[in-house]
Amino acid sequence: MQTPVRSPNAEAFAESWIAGVKRECLDYFACFSLRHADYLVQAYVDFCNAHRPHLGLGNRPIVSMGKPLLRLAQTSIDPGSVGCLSELGGLLKNYYRRAA
Repeated sequence: MQTPVRSPNAEAFAESWIAGVKRECLDYFACFSLRHADYLVQAYVDFCNAHRPHLGLGNRPIVSMGKPLLRLAQTSIDPGSVGCLSELGGLLKNYYRRAA
């Protein structure tokens, strides 16, 4: 498919996302097969959709769009109880507060 006439930024979002996948994920692995590369990209996509905050969505992940926002001022959470979820051998990390 060709880029439309007089629209130089038509593919900017796709190119930015592909560059992010390369820079943040694929540069750290040696892929030995197409299946291995597919697994790495799918793990990265799952992490981005489930854990990474998106600025356009109020710093919430895509998966939590139907859930209400949790305000820190309304809750009394111990600031010292933080857990870490790591994926792809520790390359992708998500820090979260544990339930009291």
